Amino acid sequence: MSDLKVITAGGLTGLIAIILMASAFKLKKSNLTFTCSRYILNTYLYVFLSFLVIAVALLSAEQNKVNYIPSFTHFIGLFLLSLAVLIFTMAVTPNNTSSVIGKHVLWLAFILILSALFYPMFRSFTDNRVIISAIVTTLTLVLILSIFAFARPDLISLTWGPILFTILVTVIIFEFFSMIFLPKLRFNPKSMLYKGIAYFVILLFIFYILYDTKMMTIRAKKCNNNADYINESLHLFLDIFNIFVRILSLNR
Repeated sequence: MSDLKVITAGGLTGLIAIILMASAFKLKKSNLTFTCSRYILNTYLYVFLSFLVIAVALLSAEQNKVNYIPSFTHFIGLFLLSLAVLIFTMAVTPNNTSSVIGKHVLWLAFILILSALFYPMFRSFTDNRVIISAIVTTLTLVLILSIFAFARPDLISLTWGPILFTILVTVIIFEFFSMIFLPKLRFNPKSMLYKGIAYFVILLFIFYILYDTKMMTIRAKKCNNNADYINESLHLFLDIFNIFVRILSLNR
């Protein structure tokens, strides 16, 4: 069964990658760059591809019975590394063939590091129904939020961006210090602190999905040979991933 899961996830990953090659790129004078055509579709395809890569990495590690439980120090180090790779990834401008390839290499490295961070949590759930339930809940929530964002963009303010970012940085700092000074409460799924942070982060990224979806539609309309589907998709991917992880954590 595990072999079938890996093959299925790998096959889907290859299929989406082929579709993206045909849909998201243009070749002009031997120079490969992103096209502005099908902007929103390509963005969502990259989001889907990101999750498929994580699925392949997790299922492959599980199939090979990888026993990876990082210490707190290693986890923080890996987390900081993921932030550094993410920053480098988003800093690269894909305006020629080499930069497009380099950006994809960095993007893949970030996704794989994120997979390593998530793997211990993934392995802690022996009942796949819990994971499937979290996936369904997350997808339902994302679908509702996306429909709302496309239907009523007038209700989503661009001033949310700096506010949401400030709150996000504050939450990251708070979580870091709570892990050090309040480990018994922070790592206890039954504690009010654990649940409170989870629900707050879910709420935060609900607003982020609304904001990032509106920003995507704005950039799609203004795109003029400057499309960057990796950066665009990473916004939504991280929104969705964070919601999924927090919903899953509440089922522990």
